[in-house]
Amino acid sequence: MSSEIFPRIGLVILFGTILVSVSNIGIIVACWLGGVKIEAIAIFYGKPVFTFKTRFGPVLIGYIPAGGYVRIDMDEFPKKSRIIRCLVNLAGSVAIFITSLITLGFLHTTASFLSTYSQFAGIIFSPLSYGKGLIGAYLANAQITPIAGYGILAAKSAALNLLPLPALPGGRLLIEMTEKRDDSRLAKLLANVGSLVSVGIVIVIVVVIINYLFQPR
Repeated sequence: MSSEIFPRIGLVILFGTILVSVSNIGIIVACWLGGVKIEAIAIFYGKPVFTFKTRFGPVLIGYIPAGGYVRIDMDEFPKKSRIIRCLVNLAGSVAIFITSLITLGFLHTTASFLSTYSQFAGIIFSPLSYGKGLIGAYLANAQITPIAGYGILAAKSAALNLLPLPALPGGRLLIEMTEKRDDSRLAKLLANVGSLVSVGIVIVIVVVIINYLFQPR
């Protein structure tokens, strides 16, 4: 295993932590502007070690130094207008896209955003050749220019968030636009298809990562 692997993995973990934090900030701002009650703001996963109150809601700090989430009042949220619900669902992705604009500029961010879907399809259909090469090139460049590396990942994360999968903002956006929301036929269809697609994506990602880490180069 190359000595470059661990710094690159650390960089990806750092980028992921920043992306989650930016997304959560976007959701918090959208909830504040839309009058949506926040039940908890979690910084890191795991059982809370520290808890304190803010004007936005209680903040929980977990013991696993990765990830985080914003939990909103789901009894109140469905009663909000459709536009508010859609804005809250998109807020995290919009915040991530804005950070990409700041780090890369408009042209580079747009190019990275639009190229995501063709690259994603290439990874799915050819994970061991196209996928491995694409990820390897990205990690190498991100290690040299971390700010640009984050900006590219942020643009692509914002694009992937728009995919019509139930666990992603794109899927939730479609569901929120229906009258029955989670009880609609669309929600049930997305749940069934999304589960199959998600399993397939996870398998492909695991195969690419294992191949990248353990195959000699």
